Amino acid sequence: MDKPLIQAVARGRYWYDLLLSGQAKSREDIAKAYGISGQHVARLLPLAWLAPDIVEAILEGRQPKALTVKRLLAKLPLDWAEQRRVLGFAPKALAS
Repeated sequence: MDKPLIQAVARGRYWYDLLLSGQAKSREDIAKAYGISGQHVARLLPLAWLAPDIVEAILEGRQPKALTVKRLLAKLPLDWAEQRRVLGFAPKALAS
């Protein structure tokens, strides 16, 4: 299991939930509360939109060996199929 990957995904999702619930009004509010830059918050927020199977694989330590936090944050597409392709995951089979 890759602790930095897990932390990045968890933080992105948690910070998105703070914004969605109104507990934080902006990424700057989150940055101030955690003593980090707004830019760092902005880089991690898109991880809230990772495909569920990618999140599950990361949590279980089944992600591709080449997947790092840096690679995860580099222009992450919103489309889940494209995320799988770009990040080195096998395409997800369609349910019948």
